[in-house]
Amino acid sequence: DASGELNDCWVFLSGLGWIAQPAVPAGMVARSLHSMCRGPGNTVVVFGGGTSIAVLNDTWVWNNGTWRR
Repeated sequence: DASGELNDCWVFLSGLGWIAQPAVPAGMVARSLHSMCRGPGNTVVVFGGGTSIAVLNDTWVWNNGTWRR
């Protein structure tokens, strides 16, 4: 978009490289300056960040190919 923030998701698969994933769910907006870490098992946790017009304080968890708020 015009802000330069991207709303895409990629995973790295050994031997295959970076693979684009299906679109993120409604409500998970493009963001920058967020925090991301590995959670329990093979989950990934994303917290906060912001857009060009708002500060975000939501938490999302990626688990088995699905994002949940």
